[in-house]
Amino acid sequence: APPEPEAPPEAEVQVTETPAPLTPEAVSAKFEEVVNADQIRDLMKHLPVYDNEAERLVAVKEAGLETADVTDIIGADELTSITKDAMDEFGVCTAYVGSIDATRQTYQSWRQKHLDGSVHDHAGMWLPNKFGMCRHTVKKNDVLQANGSCAENTLEGMPMLSAEEMQAMAMAGDKEMGRIFGDVTQMMSDPDGKIPDEQLMQEDWNPHGEKGMTYGKMRGFFQQTMVQIMPQTHYSGVPIKVNGETVATFCVVDSKHRHDINVDRMKEYAVRAQKVMEERAVARKVAQAA
Repeated sequence: APPEPEAPPEAEVQVTETPAPLTPEAVSAKFEEVVNADQIRDLMKHLPVYDNEAERLVAVKEAGLETADVTDIIGADELTSITKDAMDEFGVCTAYVGSIDATRQTYQSWRQKHLDGSVHDHAGMWLPNKFGMCRHTVKKNDVLQANGSCAENTLEGMPMLSAEEMQAMAMAGDKEMGRIFGDVTQMMSDPDGKIPDEQLMQEDWNPHGEKGMTYGKMRGFFQQTMVQIMPQTHYSGVPIKVNGETVATFCVVDSKHRHDINVDRMKEYAVRAQKVMEERAVARKVAQAA
């Protein structure tokens, strides 16, 4: 009779030891290894938050300046005249007025000189608060002036996020960063500029209709303003306040360092914008009460 086959060897039982719970000291050490205090402080400098942000946002809402509510004031003649006068007086390449809610700054007037010398108003353009420079003015709650280089991230007292950091935020699910990078992608997909400037960008949320973001506004910012101010940058920003809280900013930006932008005159322009926004807020309340 043939020999009986040998029984297969018994499989070794893998015993997985349950790791012991980390002590509080070990958790603290691990956290320090991954994210240390210096990194946190650096991040807070890049993404400053106004001390009374909750109260500020109440003022923004009451003034009717949340993103979804500002369509009627985009391109308002009174605000366009402010940025036009400021550009003429200061001789800068860009002047703007923009309301700032919890997540984005919407520019009621964005007047800029293009590389060919022509002047355009790209009212209705917007940027995430984490992208723009005015978050530093909101945090300071006062006039902010700085010289430096956007390209080298050396604006005095105004550290900015890198393109890689902003893109990482977009990929991690930051909605506003995702939207602006989506707009950038659309613009870059048309390198020859065949799509008309007035064509609206395809966004998942555009509360401003025909006044919303267009190819022309994107080109104006990324292919004109950014190209001009990257090597050398000057920024002067003034809070525009309603009910004592900053709801918007008036700013001028130039492509060279400036030490002659008069602060008192900047404040006077901001007061002009404040008056427009206050009168509009009163009119809105009257209309809502009717």
